[in-house]
Amino acid sequence: MGSDKSVVEAITASRYGSNDDRRIFTSASGIDSASCMTASVMKSIAIMQPVYLPWLGYFEQMALCDEFMFLDDVQYTKNDWRNRNKIRTRSGSMWLTVPVRSARLESSLRETELVYQSHWRRKHLQAIRLNYAAAPFFEDVFAIVTKSMLRNRKD
Repeated sequence: MGSDKSVVEAITASRYGSNDDRRIFTSASGIDSASCMTASVMKSIAIMQPVYLPWLGYFEQMALCDEFMFLDDVQYTKNDWRNRNKIRTRSGSMWLTVPVRSARLESSLRETELVYQSHWRRKHLQAIRLNYAAAPFFEDVFAIVTKSMLRNRKD
């Protein structure tokens, strides 16, 4: 096998394209090609749109990656999971919807404003307590949900 430097060059070229591509990558990142490959540990990054009351797999992805990013500069979609979710009840499923101000069609998620004047947070917390109080670890999780919901209270 060749020298360590030629192996690093070959791996770097195969991973990042041609030598020109590699030079652009390494110079833009401020890393020379040799040190780039000596720290060959790859980072995992999860990028997801924010949702209301995320499912368990959402949190699993957060826990399994090295870096997590919210993709909130995409277009807000009306009647979607961004501001509503379903919970299970004794009589079937129930929608929990967070009211938002009428957003322009081209508004991004981060530009979308919640309506704080209604009592939706209290109603959602009551519905969650009523339907999940017997679940394992309910009190621990409910305390986190309550704190999160009431954190930016404006009503």
